[in-house]
Amino acid sequence: MLRHCKRTLNGKRKAHEEQPSEETRAEFCLCIEGFLLHMRNLLGFFTNQGTWVSDLIINRPDRWAIEDVDLAECQGLINSAEVVNKKYGEHGKDCYKNISQHMQHCTTFRGPGAKSWNIDGMFADLDPILQEFGERFGRILAEARDTENPGPKAKEGFSLVDTDSPSHPKRLF
Repeated sequence: MLRHCKRTLNGKRKAHEEQPSEETRAEFCLCIEGFLLHMRNLLGFFTNQGTWVSDLIINRPDRWAIEDVDLAECQGLINSAEVVNKKYGEHGKDCYKNISQHMQHCTTFRGPGAKSWNIDGMFADLDPILQEFGERFGRILAEARDTENPGPKAKEGFSLVDTDSPSHPKRLF
């Protein structure tokens, strides 16, 4: 979904610039929010920002892999993601926390005034991490999750491994 949002963002921007309306503006903003939400979730995964036992984070491979994973194999991905997280943070916070502050909670930070996000840079820096994760672990990613008992259990029609289109999810990364 991160890639889908990035791919469609410029089209939504252009549509709003060519035919400004509340609807085209909302579609453009929705695309930005979708990108930021998925960026936040992926940064959370790669930088181990899990709060709940059911949260998927890289240091809990029993939740996302069908085979044992040596956490040392993940360290390079974690380090790279931490660089991205810090690079796009501001006001003493990392990018994960900045996005959370503006999107995940109803706070005064969501108030008046425009917030600018370097979506092109954020995507350019995170996408190679996603590609490396897919190359390294794609064959052992769990096909599905049981929400009552998190872990690699099959559930028909659901997979955490890729997204070819927004209407037919197939992969998380």
